[in-house]
Amino acid sequence: MKVDAIFFVFILSLSYTISVKVLSVDIMTPILKMDTQLSQLKVELKSPSNFTKELFLEKIEEMLKEIEEDQTKHESINQKMAQQCAEEEKFRKMEVSDAKEAFKASSDANSRCSESLAAAKGFLPDLEKAVVSYKAQIKIKTEEREVQHKKYLELRKEWENAISFLKSFVNKIDDAVNNGKPTALLQLNEMLIKHASKLGKIKDIVPIFIAIEQTINSSTKISQKVASSISSGTVVSNSTNTSISSVNSQTKSAGFMKETTQNITNTTINTSIKEQPLSDNKLINLKIVVQKLVTQLAADCHEADVQEDNLQKSFETLIQEFNLIISELEQSITRIKIQIKEMESCIASESAIMSSSSQKENRNQKLLFLAERTCTDFIKSFVDATNNRARQVEVVKDIIVIIKRRFGELPPNFMNELNTTDGHFKEYINSTQFQDYVEIVQFKMADNLRGRQLSNN
Repeated sequence: MKVDAIFFVFILSLSYTISVKVLSVDIMTPILKMDTQLSQLKVELKSPSNFTKELFLEKIEEMLKEIEEDQTKHESINQKMAQQCAEEEKFRKMEVSDAKEAFKASSDANSRCSESLAAAKGFLPDLEKAVVSYKAQIKIKTEEREVQHKKYLELRKEWENAISFLKSFVNKIDDAVNNGKPTALLQLNEMLIKHASKLGKIKDIVPIFIAIEQTINSSTKISQKVASSISSGTVVSNSTNTSISSVNSQTKSAGFMKETTQNITNTTINTSIKEQPLSDNKLINLKIVVQKLVTQLAADCHEADVQEDNLQKSFETLIQEFNLIISELEQSITRIKIQIKEMESCIASESAIMSSSSQKENRNQKLLFLAERTCTDFIKSFVDATNNRARQVEVVKDIIVIIKRRFGELPPNFMNELNTTDGHFKEYINSTQFQDYVEIVQFKMADNLRGRQLSNN
């Protein structure tokens, strides 16, 4: 039967998205054939023919039977079609909804990843600049520390030289006076002034000069020269004037080595001298004054060592803190670079999902439209075919009237069969189910939302 072929073609249309508008033609073919047969039967009844009443009734019974059988099969197929259409429409709508949800989820994820990427790229330059800045600070502080340490070593050497000089200073004074070497005495005084000047101890050597003058029991020119040099602030050696009146104060160096401090503090001045025409009391006083300066220099040296040690420890602590900060910054840079790669990968992945979801939505929207159009076309064909079959039953009733005029009353069984067929069509056409089909066709053809809702019932 053609209706079976129609059902098969409809299933193919849903599977392969093939247009099935030809369905209406296939369904209408047997109806048109029936109309032709009924028209011919009318002609035969109105014109002289050899057809008997029984032959006419037999043909009519065959026609009624064929109409009912076609309608029954068509109704069965239509129910299957309606179920298939509802399932297809539900599936496509679900696919569209899933695609929209996937697109939205991917779009949200894409936005979050884009924001995270922008933030990471914004932080990265600042972190890299901070690393460069801290490394530059380490270089600056290291260079400053090296300069400080160099000055410390130079000044500490001066302390050592001064203390070493003072250790033998008393004996050298004794030798210069007793051996009649005024030039050597002047040189000793000049050397003492130089050491004191370098260490910023000019005021501290004045008591020594006073003690020297008091120690030497002589009114020679040497003594006068020494006194003159002390009072004027100038020592003459080898006809060379050495000015000490404008000696600049030396900046105390920071920190000196501890081991040298111990040696200095334990230093004693060698006071063993030969018998000299110097006053013992005055000589002892000179030794005490010199020893006092040695002790003071040793204490200053020790304090400088402590300061240098503290400065070195502070420097090492500062560098350690800088390196720790740099390490943390570099770890943050590494994490941010990883984050940038992950966010770029996230954006690429979510963009691909968005593209795929969009394509899926568009594809299923088209398939949904095609399915709705195909189902609407088939329901319309079923409604039209049902109405045409009901019309054919009315034509048969008109023919029966003609037969009655020509042949008289007809058998009750025949009339009952005709009335039953007529009643079936009228009952079905007036049923809620059929009227729903009619309404679906009307609203679907107008692309009305009410029609879509009804098509899912």
